[in-house]
Amino acid sequence: MSKISNIINASGIGSDTILKALSKVAPGLGPFIAGAQAAGYVSDQVVDFLRNKYLGKNERRQKNLLENRTAQGEASPD
Repeated sequence: MSKISNIINASGIGSDTILKALSKVAPGLGPFIAGAQAAGYVSDQVVDFLRNKYLGKNERRQKNLLENRTAQGEASPD
């Protein structure tokens, strides 16, 4: 799973390239990616969905904390 996380979180490459790499590294994701695109989702949306699914425990905790602070009006825009 670390290969998948590394690819999903790679910077400087486009979503299309990320999805192609994921299809090669994790062939089981290929049908999911093709199905999502056939359903009308663009590459950015598919990558965002996969990023959320492959968040680590600490990243998930930070995201939840930020969402809670934003909902309460306590988060700063930076």
